[in-house]
Amino acid sequence: MKFTLIIKKYIFIFLRIILKVLITLSFLFIVISYYVKKILKFNTNKINYLTDYNKKNKDIIKKYSNCNIKSIYILREKLSPLVQFGFNITTLYNLNNNYINYPKHTSMIIDIELDNNFVKKILIEKNNNINIKTTFNINENTDIKKINYKKQNLTFGTLLYRTQERVTDKKFFNWHIKTNNCQLFIKDLLLTINQYNKKNKQFIYENGHIYKMNFSDISLYIINTITNIANLIESS
Repeated sequence: MKFTLIIKKYIFIFLRIILKVLITLSFLFIVISYYVKKILKFNTNKINYLTDYNKKNKDIIKKYSNCNIKSIYILREKLSPLVQFGFNITTLYNLNNNYINYPKHTSMIIDIELDNNFVKKILIEKNNNINIKTTFNINENTDIKKINYKKQNLTFGTLLYRTQERVTDKKFFNWHIKTNNCQLFIKDLLLTINQYNKKNKQFIYENGHIYKMNFSDISLYIINTITNIANLIESS
């Protein structure tokens, strides 16, 4: 039994090394393409924008859109070591020195009331685009804060629609490391329910504001390229 656990441990370590090598090679390829495009004077920071939800999100919204929101929580989650590694490679280990800690990924969970009086939990977050889940895990590195949400007869669909209408489709559906990230997305959702206050702001930005971090032109190109690839996969 002990021998099997040791074997599994080393297999896991080996797979992580392989994954890091693949990530590094991918970034090197993107870096080469950056300089090729720069020499050819192409736009090196173009983003292919999304204009709608993906199919999975549409199915969830269609099913639960008219359900009233019972309670709301905001979450902040520590980045995994692998994501931190990718973050460092992407930014060429050249982030603003003022940021000793990585900003945390933020998201929102809403409890909605079903017709049978049961409660359904829905996770809303922004990665490369909006991601809505009815099945998800919360790990030990996640902090959760309950929002002082007084029942407003607000439905799940209305929360999304009002936010989308206020911020415009381009900002609502898309992601950008500085100007349209997960922190700013949760801020916009909180603004919709009039709960973007000092305490909630402090919770979201506890480890720093992503939009205040310094990114070089090549770092933004790498991040935008990865975002474009993810968006292409999502829309296919």
